[in-house]
Amino acid sequence: MAISKKWLHEAEQLCDEPGPEDGLDPRYLARFCLTRKTKRNQPLEKVAQRTISLLLMAELADDVFRDIEVAAVQLSEDGQFLWVSIYHYSSVQAQLETVLQELNAVQGYLRAQVARVVNRKRVPVLKFKVLKMDR
Repeated sequence: MAISKKWLHEAEQLCDEPGPEDGLDPRYLARFCLTRKTKRNQPLEKVAQRTISLLLMAELADDVFRDIEVAAVQLSEDGQFLWVSIYHYSSVQAQLETVLQELNAVQGYLRAQVARVVNRKRVPVLKFKVLKMDR
């Protein structure tokens, strides 16, 4: 019996059903399980959330941003957008639209500051979602 056939015979005895990943190095499989998004850009999401919330509280201290809290920052699957979810403590729809317009107006500044803190040349475009929250 050849060595490869002997190995297949031993492998069949060790497992119930041989699968397509049998005989592969587990490090090879783990390399493809971690995508570029989860491995490299998780710190980007955390740092972007902290930086944006600090900038909205300190440097952009405006009446429009007074009742805002950054809830979460998530990177899109293709890596082109950072979706920033923001809680606003107002129930007036016109005020929510004003907040969204003001956030889109300062989006470039926020993006530049996130790029400076993360020390990257390119940072994904910031997109905002304003969520209502009752006090």
